Amino acid sequence: FFQSNLSTETKNKQATITASERVEADQELNTKLDFFSDMAGDNMAVKEKERILDNENSKESKISIGEQVKRFNQGLRSQGKSSTEILESLLAKYENEEAVSVWVENWKNFLRLQAFAERKAPKEKKVIAQIIANANFASETSFTETLITLSESNELSDSTKQELLKEFKGYEIISVSEMDKALKKEKNRQQEIGRMILQKSSKIETIEKEIYDLERKLENQNLNPSERQRVEAKVKQKSKKIKKVKNSIAELKVNQKKEVAISLRDNFTAVLNKNGSRRIRISPTNFEITLPSNRLPFTNKKNIRSVNLALAFRTLKAFGMTDEFFMPTLAHGNVPSKKHRDMGHTILKGLGFNDDRILSNEEIKQLDKDLKKLKVIAPKESGETCLRLLGIYNKDEQIIDGGRLSVVLGLIRENRRISNGLFKEKLRQLMSCSMNYF
Repeated sequence: FFQSNLSTETKNKQATITASERVEADQELNTKLDFFSDMAGDNMAVKEKERILDNENSKESKISIGEQVKRFNQGLRSQGKSSTEILESLLAKYENEEAVSVWVENWKNFLRLQAFAERKAPKEKKVIAQIIANANFASETSFTETLITLSESNELSDSTKQELLKEFKGYEIISVSEMDKALKKEKNRQQEIGRMILQKSSKIETIEKEIYDLERKLENQNLNPSERQRVEAKVKQKSKKIKKVKNSIAELKVNQKKEVAISLRDNFTAVLNKNGSRRIRISPTNFEITLPSNRLPFTNKKNIRSVNLALAFRTLKAFGMTDEFFMPTLAHGNVPSKKHRDMGHTILKGLGFNDDRILSNEEIKQLDKDLKKLKVIAPKESGETCLRLLGIYNKDEQIIDGGRLSVVLGLIRENRRISNGLFKEKLRQLMSCSMNYF
């Protein structure tokens, strides 16, 4: 309002002053910047470079680690790198990345396989090298698929296949997709056995008909002695053949199981049901946990956590703690709920296990030892009492205190090498600091 009532001359004068002040301010700012630049010197350039790199790293971090591995792998292949160079580069860059730990194990096994190939004759060495070169190093099932390809190759001798089996005997299925492939292969094997039994049964029928015809021929009284002797020898020969085929069928039936199943870990069996669902059987109780359907998208985490839940469930059940940890109660043959799976994940994560893959036999042994520490506070008491004494379980509200559980699991993880006596003392110290739990 005031500006609009000023004279034209006054307005022009103010504009001149404002412009002059702006020029002076800009000059002062530039002087200060020049001074700062002179003082900072190369540090400014270094920091600017670091800023640019940080921006680049920020962009890269937005890409999933799995996608980064795939791109890096493709880049190495496009450069014409050998399988050994690619595997060594992948390990050097991603060995400590927890998110691709399954792939890391595969890469190490591929290098072991290459070392194995070096000991073979040139022809077999070339075959193995070519199969490795065709493998997808950015796949969690790549090594298992490579072993299957090698076992089915007609260019490798039986002795080499036996050596491979012996060399990688300790290799374990570490993903649900690998487990499914192994179950499918076992199903195909069972079906093949069934076809072989039918073929041999049909062969017996054919031989029996031949024997019947020969015996009718022997009823002919006019048959000369030499011919009779020849026919009788044929009957005897064919009868022995029938006995041999029947024995072969009996052996096949022994190998033809009533169910499609594979040994997943010691005391844990993966079973394929007729409807396509899968279940994990826990020995020696034969308690079973059914896995979520694998026919729907985004079920891999549900499946892997359900499998690992079964591994922890066995030990907790032996200690009488499953009803407290898994509520509502996880019944025999049921599919674990999200709440059940989350609790299994919490326990394994709290003890420092990576449950993005199926725990190994060695890890299961360690898990058993770790969970056994929950009983140290009162070995002769029930599992529920021990959990209550530790402040993990609230009997009145029938809930698990997640924070308290995390503290106790962390204590177990950090004190694996001390005796039960010393660990019990640490638990008592923990309890004395929080008597409000008891």
